[in-house]
Amino acid sequence: MLLLDALANDACGVAIVTVEETYDYTCDNSYVLTRTFTAVDACFNETAGVQTITVTDSTAPEFTSVPSGFSAECSDDLILADATATDDCSAVDVTVAID
Repeated sequence: MLLLDALANDACGVAIVTVEETYDYTCDNSYVLTRTFTAVDACFNETAGVQTITVTDSTAPEFTSVPSGFSAECSDDLILADATATDDCSAVDVTVAID
């Protein structure tokens, strides 16, 4: 993510801008980034501005492989293949429920 810096003007000279960033995570790939910009001039007059960026992972994982169903005799050894899935933001755990 490209984060731009703030610029400040001062009628009497140069203003120095600093930024402080804090993150509040709800999970690994969903968070709120708060950026507080402070501009200070040569006479120590200051002003602040806040930027809030909310990042969410709202896209579900997608299966890349799901084994096909089949019929077998009760005496057959069952070879059970696993399903696989992918996600753009994080690792995926695939669990199997057997009815």
